[in-house]
Amino acid sequence: MKTYTVTEAAKLAHCHPETLREYIRAGKLVAAKIGRAYYIRQAKLDEFLQSLENDVVQTSLQQRSEQQCQKSKVKTTASTNATALGTWTSGHQAASALDALLAHKTSKKPKNCVPS
Repeated sequence: MKTYTVTEAAKLAHCHPETLREYIRAGKLVAAKIGRAYYIRQAKLDEFLQSLENDVVQTSLQQRSEQQCQKSKVKTTASTNATALGTWTSGHQAASALDALLAHKTSKKPKNCVPS
C-alpha cells in the first residue's frame, strides 16, 4: 500500500498542493492527517483522479448538448410558432378544443346497476 504526501500527490495530479488540501478539507479526497501533514493512499488518489476525469467528461458532454440545443432552437422556433398558431383557424376553435381537453371525464354507469 503506497502512500503519498500532499506534495507528492500534487506532482502526480499536476496541480498545486493547496488545491489537494482544499479537496481534502471539502471531503472530496480521502486522506489521513498524521501530525500536521496529510497522507493519501494510492488507491484513494486513483479513485479521486478518475472521478475528476468523469466530472470533466460529463461537463463537456453537457456543454455540447446545450450548444446543440441552442442551435436547434434557432432553427425550430419559426416552425414551432407556425405549428402552435396554425393548428386552429380561430380562437373559438382553440378554446373549445382546450375546454374539451380540460373537461372532467366521467364514466357512465351500466344501466342495470341500482344505487343503494
